[in-house]
Amino acid sequence: DVVGDSAVDEFEKQRPSRKQKSLGLLCQKFLARYPSYPLSTEKTTISLDEVAVSLGVERRRIYDIVNVLESLHLVSRVAKNQYGWHGRHSLPKTLRNLQRLGEEQKYEEQMAYLQQKELDLIDYKFGERKKDGDPDSQEQQLLDFSEPDCPSSSANSRKDKSLRIMSQKFVMLFLVSKTKIVTLDVAAKILIEESQDAPDHSKFKRWR
Repeated sequence: DVVGDSAVDEFEKQRPSRKQKSLGLLCQKFLARYPSYPLSTEKTTISLDEVAVSLGVERRRIYDIVNVLESLHLVSRVAKNQYGWHGRHSLPKTLRNLQRLGEEQKYEEQMAYLQQKELDLIDYKFGERKKDGDPDSQEQQLLDFSEPDCPSSSANSRKDKSLRIMSQKFVMLFLVSKTKIVTLDVAAKILIEESQDAPDHSKFKRWR
């Protein structure tokens, strides 16, 4: 049967748009379901399956959200597909700890160094600093910003690249940045770099 244009239009209206299914908007809808500052006597358990059905998305999309929220200690896992809601009570303390860790990791210095390399590369490409000839070997190493990172054989590499750990590190970049502006290129260079000190990974998990 031929479906009328009005029926098609109605179907399209009911169908979630890409904007409606965006992770940012889904996160806002997720947060709106729970109190920002729950009472100490108020225990809220989040069922990922129920939330996914309620929001009309795949469960993996909800997993992305809870992983980010877990990195900031707004939720914690209590069972399979079950999370406890804590709200924003501990958020200031969490951000202070992340800022301290970001300073210990010297993220501000790393960002400044990488941003300068980007500027040097742009200047070189447009010939503002090098009009003739090739740069010497030391300058070439400095300008080689686009070279891919060397793969790490560390057993902790996959763990370090988890969404939760990445979220914490990404927040750290903003917390230590004086300008509060972080470019995605610079953030990617820092976040995908593997740590050779395996015990360091534990400090990103949670604080008592």
